[in-house]
This record gives sequence, structure tokens and C-alpha cells, in this order.
Amino acid sequence: MFKVFDAKGIFIGFVKTPRYVKRTKSGSFAECPKKDAMGIAFKGDYYDGAGAVEVEDDIPVEDLRAIVGLDEDATADLADMVASHEDAIAELAEMIVNNKEV
Repeated sequence: MFKVFDAKGIFIGFVKTPRYVKRTKSGSFAECPKKDAMGIAFKGDYYDGAGAVEVEDDIPVEDLRAIVGLDEDATADLADMVASHEDAIAELAEMIVNNKEV
């Protein structure tokens, strides 16, 4: 996992693998090795002079909130919703395994 920063050092977001890009002779952008890159493509946008730093896979909750723009209450609501869906999926899987009607 990588943290992506713009040329000014401002955090942009997280990516599994940075997409380093350079401008081709035709003027379009193409992926390239880091050493040849002019910047990074991130979520469809080009960031000139951007960089990426490898980080641990365990992203702190505070960073995740910043990524999706959720406050603490919204994050708790989202966690409750995920837990509820996980419970429903587990119950459904048990019913299927036991050949019960769904």
C-alpha cells in the first residue's frame, strides 16, 4: 500500500500500486517506471511531480476517515452497517449449508 502525495507534499490518497506516468511524443500519458516518471495518475487525474511512499497495510482509522470524508459518527454508523451485513451473510451461508429455505 502506498500513500500518494502531490508535488507540494499534500496527501492525495492511498493506492495499492502507484501509476507512474510520463508524457509521450503524441502528448498523451503512458505508464512508465518510477525513474522515468513525470508524475502520478491517481483516480483519473494527473499529478505533476507527485510521489508515493510505501506504508503498512493497516491504515489508521483517522486516515480512512480523511480519504472518504467521514466524521466520527458517520464512521461508527458505517462500521455498524458493515457488521450487520456480515451477520446477515453468515446467517445466509449457514442456511445454504443446512439446506434450509432462504
